[in-house]
Amino acid sequence: MTKGFLIAVCIIIALALILFPLIVSYKEEKQKKRKWMFGEFLNIIFKSIKLDKTLYTDNKNFGEAAVYFAGLIMILDGIAGAVAANTIVKTAIAMSGLTAIFTWLVWTTFIYVIGVKLFPDKQTKVPFKKVLTAVGFAHAPGLLRFFAVTPEL
Repeated sequence: MTKGFLIAVCIIIALALILFPLIVSYKEEKQKKRKWMFGEFLNIIFKSIKLDKTLYTDNKNFGEAAVYFAGLIMILDGIAGAVAANTIVKTAIAMSGLTAIFTWLVWTTFIYVIGVKLFPDKQTKVPFKKVLTAVGFAHAPGLLRFFAVTPEL
């Protein structure tokens, strides 16, 4: 397998991961007349890349699908890291995604234990799920590493 073929497969997988929420949100839109999930997902990514603090203060960004969005961001971030490091040939795409999920859980556990359990403020009552989601959202700027494939940019 050539490097170009593996990069093409990586891009196809990334597009599939992005299109899946679009298809699901279209089906929900037809049934419930709800806001598109894909639009919310892109809104979260763009707010994170712009370093918009309202992403973390607005509770609507921490709804039911927020953990799934954060997980998808982490998987895509792991794949983007493999693409940027040009290790697609040496590492499997699935391994990059699994490593990203594992490190996401480890970092979230550290932040939760230190920030919520060891050194809490008087008003600190944050559930683990919200910390998990916030850490996942914070990795969205790492998606820009997909552009490391084209050195002309």
